[in-house]
Amino acid sequence: MWIIAMIGHIAAGMVALTAFWSAALLRKGSKLHRRAGRIFLLAMVAVLASIPLIGAALLMQAEYLQVVRLPYVMLIASTPAWVAWRAIRDRQELARFTGHVFRLLAVAMIASGLVFFGIGVRVGNFMTIGFALVGLAFGGAMLAFALRGPADSRWWLEWHINGVCLLFAAAHDSFLSLGLRSLLPRLQGDSMRYLIFYSVLGLAIAARIWLGRKYLAPARTGRLENQSISS
Repeated sequence: MWIIAMIGHIAAGMVALTAFWSAALLRKGSKLHRRAGRIFLLAMVAVLASIPLIGAALLMQAEYLQVVRLPYVMLIASTPAWVAWRAIRDRQELARFTGHVFRLLAVAMIASGLVFFGIGVRVGNFMTIGFALVGLAFGGAMLAFALRGPADSRWWLEWHINGVCLLFAAAHDSFLSLGLRSLLPRLQGDSMRYLIFYSVLGLAIAARIWLGRKYLAPARTGRLENQSISS
C-alpha cells in the first residue's frame, strides 16, 4: 500500500510541479497560462487523494504523529488551491469569494493551527510548529480580509498571488522531502527535513514580497486594473 500510494503521490506531484513552473513562466493571463494552472489544480487533487492511503500506511507503521498531521497537511494544501482558483473566478464578485466556504476554511486553518502549535510545543517538534504557523498566518489573513474587506480593486490578484505562493511552498516541500529524499538517503534525518521545510517557506515568503512589489505596487495601479487574467 505504501509503495502504491507513494508512487501515485510522487507522480502526481511531478505533474503538479511541471505545471506550476509552466504557469509561472508563461505570460500571465494567456491561454497557455490558464491551461497550465488547470493542470496544476487537477494534479493537486490527485496528490491530495493519495494522502489518505499514505496515512493508512503510516498508521500501520505506528507513526501516529505523522498520521494526525496529515489531515492538517491536506487543509493547508487544499485551502490555497481553492483561494487561488476562486480569486480568479470570483474577481467580480467579492461577496461570493468571501462567502461561507472562504470563512469556514479560514476558521479551520486557525483552529487547526492552534491545535498543532500546542502539539508541536508539547512534543518539541519544530516541523509541527512550522506547519501550525503557516495555517495561523494564512487563515488569520483570510479571516481579517473577510471581516475588513479589500483595500482596492486588485484584491483578487492579491489573493491569487497569496494562494500561489503557499502552493509553491506545499508543492516544493513535498517534492524535496518525499520525492528527492527517498532517492537520496543522505538527505534523510530531521535536520535536513527542517532545512528543506524552512528554506522552501522562506522562498515562498520572498516570492510573495517580490510579486507584491511587481504586480501590486501603487504606481502600477492603472495598468494592473486593466490587466485580464481570465479563468
